Amino acid sequence: MEREIALAEAIGARTLVLHPGSLGLEDVTSSADLPAIRRLVRQAEEAGVALALENTPGTLWALDRAPKGVGVCLDLGHLHLAEIPGSGVVSSAIGRFSDRLTHLHVHDNRGQDDDHLIPGGGSIDWQGVLAALAQARYAGPAVLELHAEGDPLLACERARRFLALL
Repeated sequence: MEREIALAEAIGARTLVLHPGSLGLEDVTSSADLPAIRRLVRQAEEAGVALALENTPGTLWALDRAPKGVGVCLDLGHLHLAEIPGSGVVSSAIGRFSDRLTHLHVHDNRGQDDDHLIPGGGSIDWQGVLAALAQARYAGPAVLELHAEGDPLLACERARRFLALL
């Protein structure tokens, strides 16, 4: 982790996104090494790099255990995999973690596989997502995470156009 923070600083990255296992949060019974994480948070702050814990599929619980100084990266596609149709899990998670939300991973799926589709290509309620982001006053970075066939720039443009229409 120390080398990753140094690399993030060297390339000018503002955020280093971590998976729960990086902090020792392997499952709901595990606990993080808080003294070690505090040292990492200090190192990251000195380097001008924010740390953000991402929800991977099935690990929304880990975000509640993010230690002080570690922000939250909401992966919208991963959230949707846990969503019961019509339950609003994605939008409610945005509200729930809005005070620590520092980064977004944006992609779509049909609720069954982690497809990383272009927004609008799956079944995420994007109008609800954008409304929740507006209500949370989120103005931070968002990264498209697409497994698109063909030209990646065209896929990004399609995603931008879709989201701009909402």
